[in-house]
Amino acid sequence: MEGYLNKETTSLRGTLVPAKTLNKMISKIPVLGDIIIPKEIGEGMFGVSFKIKGPSGKVKTIINPIRTITPRFIQKIIDRNKKVK
Repeated sequence: MEGYLNKETTSLRGTLVPAKTLNKMISKIPVLGDIIIPKEIGEGMFGVSFKIKGPSGKVKTIINPIRTITPRFIQKIIDRNKKVK
């Protein structure tokens, strides 16, 4: 999770990876597991991407359904391409 929190506004975003056991099993597949499951701590094949934004007392949580069902390795490729442009 990353973002900021001050007296007036909250703005956070992050990803929750709920399927730890499934991700571990996939990561043990030779070669394929190394490609599909990132090696960063807290990463996995599937994750719930969310944003928490708003003024104090009226914070809203937004979940991106497309990023939630898209495998993380595909999201990483798309994010890298956005940074290059």
